[in-house]
Amino acid sequence: MPLRLILALILLGPVATAEESASEILWPADGMAINVKDCGAKGDGVTDDTDALNQAMDQGGGKMRVVYIPAGTYLVSRPVDLVRAWTYIQGAGVGRTIIKLKDHAPLYQDKNKPLPLIGWSDKNDPTGKAKVSNMAFDIQVNDLTVDSGTGNPGAIGFRYICHNTGGLKNVAIRSGDGAGVVGLDMRYPNPGPCLIKGVSVSGFDYGIWIQHNLYHTTFENIRLEDQRIAGFRNVGHPVSMRKLISRNKVPAVLNEASGGQIVLLDADLSGGAADTVAIKNVGSMYLRNIKTAGYQAVLEHKGAVTPGAALTEWMSEEWQTLSPSPKKSLHLAIKDTPELPYDPLDQWESVGKHADKVVNDDWGPAIQAAIDAGKRTVYFPANIGKQVKGEGQVIFVRSTVLVRGAVRVIQGCGAQINGEGLEGKPAFRIEKGTPDTVFFEKFTWKGGNKSRPSIEHAARTLVIQQCRWQYVANAAGCGDLFIDCCGGSGWFEVPQKVYLRALNMESGGEAKLVNKAADIWVLGLKTEGDATNIHNLAGGRVEVLGGAIYPAGGKLDRVPAFINEGGAMSVISTGFYPNKVAFKEVMNGQEKTLPDKGRFMNYTCDPRAKP
Repeated sequence: MPLRLILALILLGPVATAEESASEILWPADGMAINVKDCGAKGDGVTDDTDALNQAMDQGGGKMRVVYIPAGTYLVSRPVDLVRAWTYIQGAGVGRTIIKLKDHAPLYQDKNKPLPLIGWSDKNDPTGKAKVSNMAFDIQVNDLTVDSGTGNPGAIGFRYICHNTGGLKNVAIRSGDGAGVVGLDMRYPNPGPCLIKGVSVSGFDYGIWIQHNLYHTTFENIRLEDQRIAGFRNVGHPVSMRKLISRNKVPAVLNEASGGQIVLLDADLSGGAADTVAIKNVGSMYLRNIKTAGYQAVLEHKGAVTPGAALTEWMSEEWQTLSPSPKKSLHLAIKDTPELPYDPLDQWESVGKHADKVVNDDWGPAIQAAIDAGKRTVYFPANIGKQVKGEGQVIFVRSTVLVRGAVRVIQGCGAQINGEGLEGKPAFRIEKGTPDTVFFEKFTWKGGNKSRPSIEHAARTLVIQQCRWQYVANAAGCGDLFIDCCGGSGWFEVPQKVYLRALNMESGGEAKLVNKAADIWVLGLKTEGDATNIHNLAGGRVEVLGGAIYPAGGKLDRVPAFINEGGAMSVISTGFYPNKVAFKEVMNGQEKTLPDKGRFMNYTCDPRAKP
């Protein structure tokens, strides 16, 4: 059974993350920026690898390529500045790649001056303005374990910050003796948008601690256990979260500031002490399908306790409507994203192997040849394409690539695809093939729009993850679409089930996303630019569960933030300097609007349901 399938089965079961990966994840040598062992890292659990890991990031980080950390235990004694902007960090698997702090490390003894084991540091801020950065772009960390050892009360497991796209996926953070300040520290300004998925934290005072009003962070499949003060602490940040498992005596969730918003679905919070509640809230909150055990009650909202051990659906704000409709979210069906399979390296086909087919800078024929070679994974090695001033290495696609046959993974390894010359045609078209699901991972796209989409989805299930600025269009014959942790837009012409997690859309002009006929479920939406964010038409249904609407200038009275023209739509979000009209509804020929009302915004309309 493939590793990712095993992880998926675990995530859907009683626990949220795998304690140890079933097999080692390998990466081709020409598909990475650097292997940390090339910088002298031993990974033997004895040698101090701090200098080697920092050297690897200095050499390989910041290049929009993969820094690979093979299986092993990498012992460290001081903070490792492991994360740089524009970097994919790939481990060999949870429980296989382990970064471990030495026991009783001298620098980690003062709880009042805690230090991270690994993560972002002020010196990595390219603006030179420490503590106000929003430049930690596209930092993705996959498949590893962070261990703070024993006897380190001043330890922070992982200090993480990311913007636009990025996140942690399949990462375990643990304290050897339960000590430490926080497992996953996201207090550096201003986190998100990013996706924290398949992460477990064991021990520490706080499992996860996040703060600051900008931007937005999405969490899914999170397990928190044995914290001393609280599992998840939010101070003023917009958060979307699904499938939280907490095994704690202390409160599982704290939403401490009035400006903070948490959208929480499908949570299992047990082990609580009888003298406290599972969730404490003073800000904005939407809860759905929450069950608890052991606690006094499930919720305390602004000092008032809600009796009972479970909640079906509850929101702190009043639902806003413009036409008669049930005052609740749409409750669209939810599916988990299929897990990307890691094939053995003999099933990886390099696009670079077919470089002889490139004509006039068109890599389309070379990519097509790699797809048609019959392997299951096609990948883009480093340093192919054309060097473009100010953009780095660019792979131009001037003829449509057909995704067909046996291929199931198109692995970009950080490649940048430019399809600007494809007027009226897509760069890639998903067609029928042997596997039921096709994955695109680790790409940057340029030049996509309605007339020349990055990907035209015309068959099978499609998963796009850890990519940015793709434009997706659907066509007859398409299956389900999953987009995880991506920046981009889309046009949905035909019926389809669409599942979007941590979506970031940034543009002006026409609407960022137009939906004519699909069911679109969104867990975490961040937008920028003054264009309408979603235009939903009569055949479409859209459910947005948490987000941050951030036009960032422009003519904010020009267009509404959202338009619902005859369809079904529900939105829960926060707003920052938003469009003057938050929602425009056109129903039965009548046009109505809801103005922006400040920090928290919501709207619901289901014309087919009884109020």
